Amino acid sequence: MTESRFKNSIANISSGIIFNMIILVFNFLSRTIFIRILGDDCLGLNGLFTSLLSMFSLAELGIGQAITYYMYKPIAENDEQRLCTLVNFYKLCYRLIGIAIFVIGLLMIPFFPRLIDLNISLEYCIIIYILYLLNTVVTYLFFSYPQTVLIANQKQFIVNKNQSYFAIITFITDVLILVYSKNFILYLIGKLVILIFKNIVLAYKAIKLYPYIKNKSNIHLTLNEIKEMFKDVYAIFVVKLSSQLFNSTDNIFISALFGTIITGYNSNYLMIINAVYGVIGTIIYSFGASIGNLYATESIQKTEDVFSKLNTLNCWVSCICTVCLFLLLNPFISVFWGEKYVFSTISVALMCASFYQVSSLYALFSFRQSMGLFRYCIYTQLIAAIVNILLDVVLGKAIGINGIFLATVLANIFIAIFPYVRNLYVVGFKMSPKACVHMVIKNYCVCIFACLAGYVITSNINVSVLGLLFKGVIALIISNIVFILANYKMVRKVYQYLVIKLKRRYEND
Repeated sequence: MTESRFKNSIANISSGIIFNMIILVFNFLSRTIFIRILGDDCLGLNGLFTSLLSMFSLAELGIGQAITYYMYKPIAENDEQRLCTLVNFYKLCYRLIGIAIFVIGLLMIPFFPRLIDLNISLEYCIIIYILYLLNTVVTYLFFSYPQTVLIANQKQFIVNKNQSYFAIITFITDVLILVYSKNFILYLIGKLVILIFKNIVLAYKAIKLYPYIKNKSNIHLTLNEIKEMFKDVYAIFVVKLSSQLFNSTDNIFISALFGTIITGYNSNYLMIINAVYGVIGTIIYSFGASIGNLYATESIQKTEDVFSKLNTLNCWVSCICTVCLFLLLNPFISVFWGEKYVFSTISVALMCASFYQVSSLYALFSFRQSMGLFRYCIYTQLIAAIVNILLDVVLGKAIGINGIFLATVLANIFIAIFPYVRNLYVVGFKMSPKACVHMVIKNYCVCIFACLAGYVITSNINVSVLGLLFKGVIALIISNIVFILANYKMVRKVYQYLVIKLKRRYEND
């Protein structure tokens, strides 16, 4: 069972990294063609509507995460009847959610005159928005629920593989439509059709592996079971709300305070940063189902030992990515999209600070979720999210766009990082959190030092494609050297753990 967990996790990670790299490359190429053909106004609408509609994922309320957690035990016990009951409940919830998102989305249209500052008719903006809204809604209405069964069964790599194929199809379709029609509406319709087809194909794959998905269960969840589940759903919702208020409101405030075109410029940075989030999330969250299985079948001491190693790996990867983003974001955007799309170095530093604050906690969040600790430490993060909105307004008006980015960093300080660490150790592991708290603080300092060292070393390198490659190599070297020297003992344990697991895997094969 242990080797099976590790094998599935490695398959999930490798496929996820490949998928995210494909997405990054194709999104970059598609964004480049998009900017050249449709221009800054459409780029601004894309940035605004993407941020606005990501807020509506709150309608999911954490039902998917909660039901995935409740699937771990029946999967371990091979209880298909129970799994069928959960899938049917999930399907019903998702259809209701899809309808709710569409209605809530339509109610946002009257606010557009205050949010959109472009030389485009309001009617055209509304048509574009409705197409973006439909792209969000179809995920809930059309066959997305079977994917949860694949993920809970540690088969995320199947989802990643199919999504990679459809990323290629989407890119080719995007380019053809943009080049030959130069029409934003047709571009979005093409995305909508492919998204529906992708969900259908993934549903077919899931049903083929787990035929019970298509059965109608005669046994329904009891009222008490639903109440208990929705206590977890409520807790996840508060966390998701806080996260979205952090991640999605910045572009809305930028559009309202500084113009929709600036929102489009910021969306270029977000596209790259979110892709890197995806890589780290793939590495860490690919262990999610394995963690759930580990917690259900192994001792607390064993679970905590695995967390310590995974947390070190998380901070290591986050440090590398943060240094690379800090040194490469502006040169990359300048070389491929143009100098006018570049923000100041201070802006990039603030973006990267926020990036590290969030990405370095993925292992902690993954363990809390997989161990079912949904109901703890939720309100401090919500308070921090509200503080972020207030600071957006105050600092945005006081010092400009950097005030928006600074607000996120300051508010992140108030996020329940240490309460979350304490909760995981005291409630989950029944241990003292002192060592983990020390590591979190130390690795913040390590990442800052690595960024400063890299900036000093690369400050005189010319902005060019060759310069980008040179800076990238230096960023990788500096970040690894600094982190390994600062965490040598734990890095060695992680390395030995991975080597042993890989050897056993190939010996078994």
